[in-house]
Order: sequence, then C-alpha cells, then structure tokens
Amino acid sequence: MQSSTLKVILRVIGILVLVGCIIAGFQLGDMIRNSFVGIMLGIVMGIIPCSLLFVVGNIAADIEDIKGTSSLLYRSLDNLRSEIRDSDGGKSISAGRPVTSSHSMVDKLRNINEGNSSVGRWSCKKCGEVNDDKSMYCKNCGEYK
Repeated sequence: MQSSTLKVILRVIGILVLVGCIIAGFQLGDMIRNSFVGIMLGIVMGIIPCSLLFVVGNIAADIEDIKGTSSLLYRSLDNLRSEIRDSDGGKSISAGRPVTSSHSMVDKLRNINEGNSSVGRWSCKKCGEVNDDKSMYCKNCGEYK
C-alpha cells in the first residue's frame, strides 16, 4: 500500500472517530442533562485518538519515503560499484580526460566506505596536498586549484 493511501485512510478513520465521539457526547449530554458538557467531553475524547491516527499516518508515510529513498541509494551504489568493477584498472574518464588512479572512482568509493570521504576537498596537481574545497590555491605550494 502506498504511503499516501495509508495516510489518507488513517486520516479518514481519525475524522470518523472524532465525529463518533461528538455524537456520543450529544447522547452523554442528554443523559446528564447538560449538552454543553457532553459535547465538550465528546470532542476531548475524540481529539486524542484522531490526533494519534494522524500522527501514525504521517509516520507511516515517512517510513515508506525513507524505504524508497534508501532502496534508490542502494541501487545507485550498486550501479557505481559495477561501473567501477567494469572500468579498466581503476581508471575512469571524466569530461573526456582520463583520471589518474589516485583520483579515480575506485579511490573515492574506498574512501567513502572507510569513512574518509574527500567531499569538500581537492588534491593539488603539483604537490598532491589535500586542500579544503573553499581554498582556490594550494596551502603547500600555492598552485591554483
């Protein structure tokens, strides 16, 4: 069942519970001869389960969205791994230029798997120093990015 469908179903049930509690409040008000108190009790008794059903619907929708996103990420990672596996010797072509093995997708994936992500960094072509992405010049030799 899609998350939006489940969300709508739970909201409709929540509204029906609220209406049912208000109707029960009318009947309770007739029994105690104070319809205002009966209606207020019905609203209070109905708001709690109605709110819970709304929250459960939102949580279920969020869980389905997370599942969809994570499966998309796993497929993308599997595609990336198969591309790397199929590439020749860890070299890939980026914008028509061959990338050396030190900057290849294999090394990037290995760094991500080991928790040493190089996102936000760049390596100097001249001396190999790793610099922050914000800096335009190498902090070691002064070479332009």
